[in-house]
Amino acid sequence: MKKTLLCILCLSGIFAGAQELDCTDFANGTFLVHTRGAAPVTWRLVREGNYQTGYKEKISGDEQGTTDPKIEFSKIEWINDCTFRLTYDESKSELTAVQKYINQINGILMEVIKIEGNSFTYKSTMTVNGKEVVREGKMYKQ
Repeated sequence: MKKTLLCILCLSGIFAGAQELDCTDFANGTFLVHTRGAAPVTWRLVREGNYQTGYKEKISGDEQGTTDPKIEFSKIEWINDCTFRLTYDESKSELTAVQKYINQINGILMEVIKIEGNSFTYKSTMTVNGKEVVREGKMYKQ
């Protein structure tokens, strides 16, 4: 009985000492995010404090001829360690009509909802024409 109890205490000490990531571990760094939909794209996001630069890594066949930007510059307004508001930075590049609209509706609210290893699941929320639009996705820290 004493040996079993000792083993349990030792194992719980090992697991308690394991490093668990929290939201602050995802405030800075380089991330990959794969978008879904009619024209899926992989973005490499470089986040530094209150700024994020997005680079399109893979462009599907139909999107090759579009005029969408290949690099996007964003501003981040941190609400708490796990939540921020993202808007596009008009001082660094000319915005598309969609980017201007997103800025007009107060940006995109992003919230980390689950952390697994070096990735996190996020929920993005926008209010479009009075209706809340919610999407979930996953980002991977490189």
